[in-house]
Amino acid sequence: MSPLAILAICFVILTIMGIPLFVAVGLTTAVAIYIIDIPYTLMAQTGYGSLTPFPLLTIPLFVLAGRLMEVGGMANRMIGIATTLVGAYRGSMGLVTVFACMLFAALSGSGPATTAAIGSVTVPAMKREGYDIPFAAAITASAGALGSLIPPSNLLIIYGLVSETSIPRLFLAGLLPGLMITILLMITTYIIARRRGYGGNGDPFSWGPFLKAAWDGKW
Repeated sequence: MSPLAILAICFVILTIMGIPLFVAVGLTTAVAIYIIDIPYTLMAQTGYGSLTPFPLLTIPLFVLAGRLMEVGGMANRMIGIATTLVGAYRGSMGLVTVFACMLFAALSGSGPATTAAIGSVTVPAMKREGYDIPFAAAITASAGALGSLIPPSNLLIIYGLVSETSIPRLFLAGLLPGLMITILLMITTYIIARRRGYGGNGDPFSWGPFLKAAWDGKW
């Protein structure tokens, strides 16, 4: 039996046994190293070489930054800034969610981090204001996807490395579509919220609260 067939059988058996996928892949890889007799020095060189492209190092750093902002309260500050801008309109919490996701995406570069950080605050708030849970979840999930488009996007970095395309040019190409999608999401949210009578209990925009929220948000 060929080594490839043995590895495939091992992987299938481990998966059927209910072993977590990452453990099954790791054990199968260990079996492959033992059967094929791969030099350990080659493994070290391959591992080091995969980290050589400098732009690739930005991805875990952006993910870490998104996590730090999530647990450090940055999401609440961004929501505060967004509230001072659109809090008086119909569907204010929905509009705040979209706008805050755009701001958070521009800092973290990660769609899942954006959805988790902003949604953990805004979805309960929308529920308290009478929003339907499916509608609130749809707003958060749609706006969280902006993290995959608005620079610095982790997906654009990976695409640039694989296709050997200029990453700064990809960032510039994603900026305008990201802003357009943000505006379209806010318009859609406003129309649906107006029909259903959601929100609109905030204060009208004024420079004082906005500047104060922006000053607090800089930290």
